[in-house]
Amino acid sequence: MDKERPGIEFEKIVTDIQQRFDLNSTVMHNQILVDRLGHKRQFDVVIKGNYAGQELLGVIECKDLKKKIGTPEVDAFNTKSSDVNANFKILVSRKGFSKTALEKASHYGIQALSLLSI
Repeated sequence: MDKERPGIEFEKIVTDIQQRFDLNSTVMHNQILVDRLGHKRQFDVVIKGNYAGQELLGVIECKDLKKKIGTPEVDAFNTKSSDVNANFKILVSRKGFSKTALEKASHYGIQALSLLSI
């Protein structure tokens, strides 16, 4: 386990799952993108592909926390992903989301997914 970045194994699992969805896209773990102000922003997973002749950019943020994701995490991810002009945004949590976080994610067009243990 990577002691410098907790949750890296979770990020790698999410990366692997995403790559299996579309073998024609490029899915990369732990990538830096430059936002519209020229600042470097780190994303856990970046997806690049084409649809109907258009290049698409997707970003995924993985949250491997001990509690459900709340609205502050959703707000921060929305700003970060909008600043790189992402076409689609996915927030993945190991523990799920609060009701208000799910409402916010839906409002912002963020897909909220959970990888809950059974």
